[in-house]
Amino acid sequence: MEFDTQDAPRADFYVNEHRVRFWPPDTVQIWWSGRCTRDEFQQVLDFGHACVGKRRHFVISDLSKLKSIDSDARKLAATDPRNELVAAAALIGTTFHVRVLMMMVMKAIELLNRKERGKFRFFDTEREAFDWITQERERLGLPLGESPKVQND
Repeated sequence: MEFDTQDAPRADFYVNEHRVRFWPPDTVQIWWSGRCTRDEFQQVLDFGHACVGKRRHFVISDLSKLKSIDSDARKLAATDPRNELVAAAALIGTTFHVRVLMMMVMKAIELLNRKERGKFRFFDTEREAFDWITQERERLGLPLGESPKVQND
């Protein structure tokens, strides 16, 4: 699937119930909702990577409305080599159970791939997530991205 990212600043892209927003030059924000299939996950990845290209980037995922992720979607998340370009990922709206599960999945990915992956952290609000991404960008020496105004803190 090809995406026209010429008008990418704050462009929203929908995959069924899931929404993806690109914050130039290097941040992809995702609001997951309901069930996520492999095909939906693939489309979200394709759009995000079309926006950021082949460079390190940041991801902010709101999981507060996510009900389930199909096993094939989880496998894709663990094996898609483009995910190695994620410098840091902020996860918002997770329950304790989801946090434990995500930590186990990330450990398994590290053990299987033996490649250094970007950091990930859990946050309660978008503002905290964007602030942490700013700190990570500075720590890694990457250029400053657009600073979005968070509306639903």
